[in-house]
Amino acid sequence: MSPVLSLIVYGQVYFLGSGTNIRPTVIGSDNSTAIPAIDQTLDKTQPFEGNQNSVLVPEINRLCGEMGLSEKNVKRSDYTYTPGIGGHKFHTKAATWNKARKVCESEGAHLAIVNSAKEAEVIGNLFTKSGPHFGSEDSKYAHIGFHDLYEEGEFVTIDGKSLATVGFYEWRNGGPNNDNNEDCGSVDKNGRLNDIHCTKFVAFVCELPDVN
Repeated sequence: MSPVLSLIVYGQVYFLGSGTNIRPTVIGSDNSTAIPAIDQTLDKTQPFEGNQNSVLVPEINRLCGEMGLSEKNVKRSDYTYTPGIGGHKFHTKAATWNKARKVCESEGAHLAIVNSAKEAEVIGNLFTKSGPHFGSEDSKYAHIGFHDLYEEGEFVTIDGKSLATVGFYEWRNGGPNNDNNEDCGSVDKNGRLNDIHCTKFVAFVCELPDVN
């Protein structure tokens, strides 16, 4: 039997096992620098269910190193993997941006962050081949992982990085236009960025790290 360790870091419980995929289980902390504010804005009726990997992963990795454990990403059969870029899944069942974020997290993934023109092409190809979108209010777009909910016009990724610095910043039709408070991120069929209403039901794209 593989050893399992329950680790508490900053009020959260992590279950670490040798050779397993190490991911945080959030019990109910308000320490995140990013996602709780999004939940308060978009989903006031539900408790925080986001992750805090951007803050806690370095500490977890350090502790795992001391214990001789390593993190392994599990390759999912329902994701399309591109070497050097990662895995993507195009969800055709429409959701709001916040619901889409939670669905991705339930798969151990996150809403996609476009880091290069090549990744934009990959996502655009998945979009083009996706077929019908169910329950979508606008089939021209799909939610991905950025927003400007903290400060108008200051777009950041779901892990708190400035969107302008992550490697891809090509907007559809010269956007963003912030039409009637479009505060969440999406892409079109060409992989170009677009701002969209956070409460709009559209398709969405989840992402997993590259797996060798």
